[in-house]
Parts: sequence; C-alpha cells; structure tokens
Amino acid sequence: MQVESTTTAPEVRDALDYQQVLPSVSVVIPCYNAEQWIRRSIETALNQQQVKVEIIAIDDGSTDRSLEVIKSFGDQIIAWSGPNRGACTARNHGLELATSEFVVFLDADDYLEPNSLYEWAACAVNADLVFGPFVYEANGQRVSWKRCDSALGNYSMVSQWLDGQFTPSCSVLWRRTFLKRIGGWNPCTLRNQDGEATIRALLSGARVSISQAGLGVYVGHPNPNRVSKRVGKEAIASQVSSYESLWALADRAGKALTQKSFARGFYRLAYEAFAGGFDDVGEAALSQARTLGLKGHPGTLPHSCLSHLLGLRNKLRFTKALRSKPRI
Repeated sequence: MQVESTTTAPEVRDALDYQQVLPSVSVVIPCYNAEQWIRRSIETALNQQQVKVEIIAIDDGSTDRSLEVIKSFGDQIIAWSGPNRGACTARNHGLELATSEFVVFLDADDYLEPNSLYEWAACAVNADLVFGPFVYEANGQRVSWKRCDSALGNYSMVSQWLDGQFTPSCSVLWRRTFLKRIGGWNPCTLRNQDGEATIRALLSGARVSISQAGLGVYVGHPNPNRVSKRVGKEAIASQVSSYESLWALADRAGKALTQKSFARGFYRLAYEAFAGGFDDVGEAALSQARTLGLKGHPGTLPHSCLSHLLGLRNKLRFTKALRSKPRI
C-alpha cells in the first residue's frame, strides 16, 4: 500500500480557512505519578492553534500530586481518576470519553510543539493513522530528530517497528473510529504498547499519511513508572505473547514480507530472557524465531560464533561469568 507523504496540503489549508472549519482532535493524557511533567503536557495541548482540542486527562491511581495538578485546569479539560490499572486501560478509558474525529495519546511526560495537531489533522483527510516528526529530549536537551520515510508501505513499516524504528505516541494521530474498530489498546501488553497497537493497525489495513510538519517531543528520563522501562519475566513473556498474536494476524493476511522481522524480534526477546535467567521464556521465544526460519545467531561475529558452539543460553551464561570474574 502506498503511503501518502505531505505537509499540510495548500488546498486543505485554503478549504479550512474559507469554511472556517476547525479540525477536531481529542488529546488523551494518561498519567501515573507524573506531577512534575503533567502540567507542561496539558498546557502544550491547550495552546494548539487552528484546531478544536478536547483534552482528556486520565489519572491512573497516582500517589503523588498529579491529580491535584490535573484538577487545577478546571473545566478547560475533562479529568477522570480511578485505581491504577495500567496505561492501556487508561488510554482505552480516554478513548471511550473522546468525541473528536481524531485522537492523540500524549504521555504525561511528553509534549507538543505549536500547530502540531492542526498539521497532522490536515493530513488525515483520507487516513486512519498519521505519523508526524518527533524529537528525543534528554536532560533538557534535544538529542535527535526523526520522521517517517514517506516511501514505505504498511508492511515495510511493520518491519521497521519490529526492528526498533518507531514513532512515539506523542507524534501519532489516530482516526478515533478506526482505533475503536481494531479494539483499542491491548491491556495484556505490559510494554511496547505503542508498538503493539500500531503494528496491529498497519496489519489491519490502516490508511497511512506521513506529515513533514508539527513536532512531538518524546522525553527520556529515568522515571521507573514508564511502561517502556519494564523488565522482568512477566514483561518479556507478555511481549512474546504479543508478537505471537501479531504474527498470526500477519500470517492470516498473507504478509510473508514481515516474517524475517518477526523472527528477529523473537530472537531479541530470547536473548533478553536468557540474559535475565528466564530460560523457559527464552526457549519459547527462540523456538518461535526458528519456526519462522531464522538461521544462526544474528549479531557480532564473536556472538554468532560462540552462540553457534554453545547455544544462546550457554553463551550468555559463559560471557556473564567472564565479566563477573574478579581481575587479578
């Protein structure tokens, strides 16, 4: 499927200006213990120009002052609070409350540059998903700027996401009815939730547009509450299960072009699981990688050779023992 690449088309701008019709976007902001960031996120959504914005802040059982900050905006936003049930459940609740044609899910520590929502909504006339540019920010410094390749089709995008090249939720605009039709966010996914939803959308035939304008700011910091930071057996097993479901969807659709990328994704999960000592999860992930046709051991030459001789699990045990051996 050919992906449309555009800035805000001049004819769309002219039509909007002439008819004085403002595009409508709901901004759902799930929040858990983010009192030091949530005000900025809400304010940047409120300050968007040339667009009708509905802001829905979902406090997911915060134990800090996040809810107090949210309520300080009064009737400028829709505020909801409930027990801690995870980011996906919070996003789904916001999706149910949303009334706009389009919706953006803005994490409480990320924020938007001016006019971003207008630019993305103007690109979404015939799209279910719009990917906009984004920048990484760490320690107050912007360290890299990225945008999607406009020449890619849906299944090439799936492969990119599986290989770790993604667009964070702060720069993804969804058509609300499409996201609801494919089931919203998957609460069983404990990490890489953006990836699971977006890959599922691409495999489900989403019409995609790429915007060259606007900017979402994806803030990196050591917040232990970030879903992307989750580690441990349960989180890895959840991602293995997620990949299994996504591959089944790709396989049913006959999208064999993504098979190698899924195989590599399973291998990386096997590596992580074995490194953490979760051998049963590692074996399950490695088995999936082999079933999908992965040969050998991707990575550096030393890793590939040692893993071939010892097996992935034993290679990781061996190198861990070498690193922990005291120097004389």
